[in-house]
Amino acid sequence: MFDIVTNKMMQKADRYTIDTLGITGEELMLRASCGVFEDIKGFSRIAIVAGKGNNGGDGICLAHLLINDGKKPDLYLFSRESKGESLYYYNKIKNYENIYIINGQEDFAMYDVVVDCIFGTGLARGVDGIYKKTIDNINKSGKYVVSVDMPSGLNGDNGAINNVAVFANKTVSINTRKLGQYLQNGKDYVGEIVNFDIGIT
Repeated sequence: MFDIVTNKMMQKADRYTIDTLGITGEELMLRASCGVFEDIKGFSRIAIVAGKGNNGGDGICLAHLLINDGKKPDLYLFSRESKGESLYYYNKIKNYENIYIINGQEDFAMYDVVVDCIFGTGLARGVDGIYKKTIDNINKSGKYVVSVDMPSGLNGDNGAINNVAVFANKTVSINTRKLGQYLQNGKDYVGEIVNFDIGIT
C-alpha cells in the first residue's frame, strides 16, 4: 500500500481486501474503530457524530466499543436508517439510551471530545442543510475534535473545502494517509495526523 493515496486508490484497495483476501467489511470497520477507540478512550464525556455512510458506520462501531468498555458516549445520528456494515453494528446498540437524532440545535460544548464521523473521504458535493449546521455547531463548540479518516467537508483528493469543513485537532487516518490531508485547506484543518493500519493492501 502506498504511503499517501487518492480516494480511488483507497476504494480499489478496499475492494481487493474484501473480495480477494476475504476480510469482511464488518471486520475492517471494527479494526478502524479500534484505532479511534485507542485514541479517545481516556476522555470522559464523548460525543460521536455519525453520518449515513461507512464513515458513520465507523462511528456507530466506535460507540459499540465504548459501551462495551463501560463508557456512556452520546451518539448523534442524522437518521436511524443504516445499511451494510453500519447496520450490523447499529443492530448491536439500537436500544442504547444515548442515541439522538440530529436536529441542528445540538450544543457540543458540554463534551470533552467530539468525534467527527460524518463524511470521511468520500464527499464529492457541497455541504449544506442540516450537515452544514452540524459542522458549524462542532466548530463553534471550542472542544477537542477528532476526525475519522478526513475532517468532514474536505475533499479527500485535493483538500478543498466543500462549503464548510470540520476543523479538527486530530485526524485518525485509516490504513494510510490521504492526499487531501496535505493539499489546499487540508493541511490547516486536519490538525495532528495519526495513521492506523487496518490491513488493507
